Amino acid sequence: MSPLNETATLWADTACVLGEGPVWCQRRGALLWTDIEGATLWMRTPATGATASWRLPDRAGSLALCASGRVLLGLAKGLAFADLDRGTTGVLPVTPAAAVEADEPRTRINDGRTDRSGNFVFGTMNEEHAATGARLGHIYQFSPRHGLRRLNIDPVAITNSICFSVRGRTMYFADSLDRRVMQADYDAATARVANVREFARLSTTTGVPDGSIVDADDCLWNAVWGQGRLQRYSADGA
Repeated sequence: MSPLNETATLWADTACVLGEGPVWCQRRGALLWTDIEGATLWMRTPATGATASWRLPDRAGSLALCASGRVLLGLAKGLAFADLDRGTTGVLPVTPAAAVEADEPRTRINDGRTDRSGNFVFGTMNEEHAATGARLGHIYQFSPRHGLRRLNIDPVAITNSICFSVRGRTMYFADSLDRRVMQADYDAATARVANVREFARLSTTTGVPDGSIVDADDCLWNAVWGQGRLQRYSADGA
């Protein structure tokens, strides 16, 4: 596949310190995303051009939409539910759902994605990775039914690229410092993986794999941090 010769254009003038995790909400006809370092949740409605934002009690690394209409936030040290319909302008009350790595001050929640069975799968990262290189992060699955369960994946420094194949049986993830995207056989019911293997490796000496998503053709799109570039991979890693 030849590179796409497209140019990105400005869609919403909502400058973030560290904008991450865009999620389309069909119910609201709006895009939601988080400014991690700004501890802010953003929402833009294309049909009206309206933009809203709410300050959060802590930094949010990722988010997921709930069937109830609420939003599940991956705050720095725990998961929490937020009701956008109850929040006033600039204020968003949250309800804690699960503490995450409360005994490890060096980590925070980073990338996360809903699997095809409706569970939220997310990972943590070592905020001191540049100084220590230590792999202190882990990958978890959360659901109201099973609570918090840690996946059997080796510790990571910076969790990213979590997403799932169209049928949900393959999970993708990355430790960004490894500069490659991994894949594994995924069992949503037991929160276990098997046959972890390399899916794709960055071919350049700069940039690292950040967020990813799988499209309707089972191709994976990855945002390359440090290069301002998107890469699309077929299901076989090409």
